[in-house]
Amino acid sequence: MIESTQKINDQDSAITTTILCNGSLDISSASQLHEVLIDAIESGHPVCLDLDEATRIDTSCMQILFSFIKEAKQKHISIESLSENNLFTDTLKLIGLGDLLES
Repeated sequence: MIESTQKINDQDSAITTTILCNGSLDISSASQLHEVLIDAIESGHPVCLDLDEATRIDTSCMQILFSFIKEAKQKHISIESLSENNLFTDTLKLIGLGDLLES
């Protein structure tokens, strides 16, 4: 399941998009993931990506997440990970792309 919410910070009225991904992120959820991430990019707001409940990420979703991070960086959209689950970051490091997450 993939959910996207927008929250307004009470202190500075900044809007942040939070994307919650849980369960298995595989080919059956790739289209939904892509749509949610495209909407987040188009909003232009900072993004919090929460993968805590993700149990598996297959290649199709890894590619989508990789492209999302790359495009967000090009558009100067900040991405914060709210995840204690290192599934995504560990996989990026394993395939030699760990520096993608660094500022």
